[in-house]
Amino acid sequence: MTSKNSSWKTEHRQKKHSAADLMIQMKENAKRRMWLFVLLCFAMLLCYPVVVTLTLNRYADGSALSAALRQSVGHDILGLTGGITVFLLTAGGVLCAAEGFSWIYSRRKIDMYLSQPITRGRRFLMTYINGILIYFIPYIISLLLALLLLSGMGAASGALFVDVLFTLPASLIYFLAVYNLTLTAMMISGKRGMAGFLVLMGFLYDLLLRATLESFCGSYFSTFAGKIPSRQYISPVCRFFVMLNENRFSWEEGIVTSGKVMRELVLPMLPGMAVLLLEAVLFGAAAYACYKRRPMEAVSRVLAFPALKGPLKALLILLTGLIS
Repeated sequence: MTSKNSSWKTEHRQKKHSAADLMIQMKENAKRRMWLFVLLCFAMLLCYPVVVTLTLNRYADGSALSAALRQSVGHDILGLTGGITVFLLTAGGVLCAAEGFSWIYSRRKIDMYLSQPITRGRRFLMTYINGILIYFIPYIISLLLALLLLSGMGAASGALFVDVLFTLPASLIYFLAVYNLTLTAMMISGKRGMAGFLVLMGFLYDLLLRATLESFCGSYFSTFAGKIPSRQYISPVCRFFVMLNENRFSWEEGIVTSGKVMRELVLPMLPGMAVLLLEAVLFGAAAYACYKRRPMEAVSRVLAFPALKGPLKALLILLTGLIS
């Protein structure tokens, strides 16, 4: 009994030390990536609180109509349907992934990192988590500042709060899908240029292939219906844009309630967000598996795994052959 208690205490102490070491390593990693954090802070403050302030000054007369317009402006800027948030999430996901793991393309940096007494799994974990925190800490702070500004100008409401509350987890899921897809492309490529090409391929390939096939079908089949009610894409970017385009929610002046936001915005998007979350998990698992199996000599190759050359060539030949 004593030996069991002693072994349990030892294991518990090791876990505590391991968690403390991980936090220290994450802090050191964050210091080296401070420039990206500062850049994102500037971008977030400019795109949310500053834009909200400049836009709301147009409707500062205090009337009921002006208050309704200010709430609509808050929805357009802070919500998912305005465009600013989606653009920042896409660019931020690619940038955080590319910056955090750029060392895998430098032989000198690979030798330096692998000489440190840190396992490959822990290095991936701390860099991966820091990439998420570097984006979402300034994002959440900027959202809170923008909400305070909206509240101070009489534009805050329960409906807007529900809208922003849904935007946060939805943004995290979409960010993770883009982030993990970018990491997967980086891990299977040996050069930065190839990684960028694979990221674009992951974002746009099924869109281009489907558009080309539909164009051929419309040209050669008189019975082909060009408008498909609901398109589903593998690409997280295309899937997310289709979800937003199919959502019929609109912020009508003066009559938007929390219940309407739940019925027309949140609930219709839940199935699509669940699929997007599944994609994010699968891309993340693929990125980690490729990272663990990535050979050190991959820095001198175009692709880190030669076995993928055949499938990639086949996909490119299929698309370019149809387009040309």
